[in-house]
Amino acid sequence: GCDVVAVPNSAIADKLVLKMGIPRAKIGLFPRGVNATQYNPGKRSKSLRAKFGADDSNVVVLWAARLVPEKGADLFADAFVALFNNKTLLEHYPGVIDRIRIVVVGSGPLRGPM
Repeated sequence: GCDVVAVPNSAIADKLVLKMGIPRAKIGLFPRGVNATQYNPGKRSKSLRAKFGADDSNVVVLWAARLVPEKGADLFADAFVALFNNKTLLEHYPGVIDRIRIVVVGSGPLRGPM
């Protein structure tokens, strides 16, 4: 077994106790790194979005991290290559790719290649 099961909130901890029988003492709360109350779509900044060529019709995907291999920069990039080449998406949602804006925030040795 493991020493602790990490969960982001008490609601998930409660489900693990009730549905899987995991002892509460074995569950550790590790909240997510983003405050969803502070950072949410209701607090969008039109001026900041405009700096990235985005308006209200665009979907902005933000990735903030040290740009090093262990943070998964290659997986992030590969996911978008797969998305942009997804024939089903392109057939059923024409023009959706043109609405996506990718913003990478960070520094590190992979900044140039990204």
